[in-house]
Formats: sequence, structure tokens, C-alpha cells
Amino acid sequence: MGLNRGNCVVVALCAALAGCGLSAKTDPNSRQLVYVSHRASTPIASLAISDEGGYRFLDEESRSEVAGQLEVGELSQVQRHAAQGPIRDLIANQVDDDRCESDELAYRIISKFGSACIVASEIGDPSVRAHADFFIALFASKTPKP
Repeated sequence: MGLNRGNCVVVALCAALAGCGLSAKTDPNSRQLVYVSHRASTPIASLAISDEGGYRFLDEESRSEVAGQLEVGELSQVQRHAAQGPIRDLIANQVDDDRCESDELAYRIISKFGSACIVASEIGDPSVRAHADFFIALFASKTPKP
């Protein structure tokens, strides 16, 4: 997979987020569990979640940031969906990387197991689609309300 502009932005954001503590309640050395970004339409933003449940939602348009802590049940769901098998299934069902920059339905999911540009409606396997739908719903649930 070659790097394009979108990948470079995502890599830079991941590096920046990994270098700071995600929450006052988390260890600053904590690793990122999963990262979800939406680039093609509002909100142009990213959600980073640490392995301890701290999260940051970065809205690039308004240049605002919201940090918080997932509840224990939420974190266990994220851990289940961000495991090696589900992430590899998403990678196997990903769309062209350029769509993450141009398709308003596309999201990029990044974990230590890899990166995938996904459009949930184009994933035929219901179990794989459930993982995509989970990450999209998580992103939506952490998007600050006006």
C-alpha cells in the first residue's frame, strides 16, 4: 500500500496523539488502541482511543478537541472490535484509499494490526459489517453536539 496525502495526514495525527496522554486518568505512556478518522465531509475529524479507555476527538474544521474516558463496558466493546481478527477482516474488505478523502461514507480505521479505508454499506459479510458499523457508531457517539 503506497502512501498518499490522506495516509500522511493520518500517520502524522497518530504520531501526535501517541505522544501525549489521552486523558488525565491514563498513563502518558499508554498506547493507542484504535483510531477512527472521517475526512471527506463534516465533521472532518478523528477519534483516538487509548488501550486504557481515554479518548480524544479532534475536530479539524473548528480546531477543537474533546477528551474523555470510556466506560468499562464501552472499552471492552472497543477492545473486541479492535482485536486482530476483526481488523484484518476490515482490511480484507477495504475500499481504495483515495475514497477516504472523497467519499462522505468512508472512514479510516487504524490499529496496531493495520489500517483500512472502509465504506460499511459496501461490506457484504454481516459479521465484518458489524465491526465497521460499530466504529462508525462510536465515532458518531463521541462527536460533540453543537
